[in-house]
Amino acid sequence: MAETVADWIWGMAALYGLAGAIFTVPFVTHWVGLLDASARKGSWGFRIIIVPGCVALWPVLACKTWRAWHGRYVPPVAEKPVAPSRLRWIHGGSFRVLAVLVPVVCLAALITRPPETPASPDWSSGRIFPEMLSSQPVTGLPVTVELRADGSERQALLRVAQELTEPVVALYWSPTPAADNLPRDAVFVGSVWGPAELPMTLPAGAAANPGVLYFLSLSGEQRLLGTLPLKAK
Repeated sequence: MAETVADWIWGMAALYGLAGAIFTVPFVTHWVGLLDASARKGSWGFRIIIVPGCVALWPVLACKTWRAWHGRYVPPVAEKPVAPSRLRWIHGGSFRVLAVLVPVVCLAALITRPPETPASPDWSSGRIFPEMLSSQPVTGLPVTVELRADGSERQALLRVAQELTEPVVALYWSPTPAADNLPRDAVFVGSVWGPAELPMTLPAGAAANPGVLYFLSLSGEQRLLGTLPLKAK
């Protein structure tokens, strides 16, 4: 329900802005002089400056332009300015409307924001490696990894059982085994969080060389949290 309302609001706002942009082009080039004689000789700089206001207030300007065409519009004169109390009432009302409208729009955007989920590879055409019929656990982490082959490509499905204590964990692959550091030829595969199932495609080199998966903490001092040697086909 909330998504439907938000989509309707954004759609109406987009249509309003589009209509305002269409109206503004002829208004600033020709019609503005109908409402204010001094604007007829206005420079292009002046016309560009009033564009945002024209887009925002195009229904009001359109009504005044229509009345001017039919001789029913009387331009304001300097001898009859708007009373200060009237201006304060208008400004106060505008601020109240904005104070209500802006939080509502922001809240609707947050509620309807789609979750960021990684694209899932097609597992239906893959097969499990014979050496890895069961998921392989990563030492020291609540993570298991299942590998699949799809032609010349290797894919890894990470199952994270619980939320990780590290705020930022990155997964790397390298053909080079290392005991306590990340090899220089390591390739970034993706980010790891939990609890979740995270399908990831390994680099092309993983098809010919099993290599090792490295789980690296990127918060504070970078350090290895765990490794998983991959088996050959």
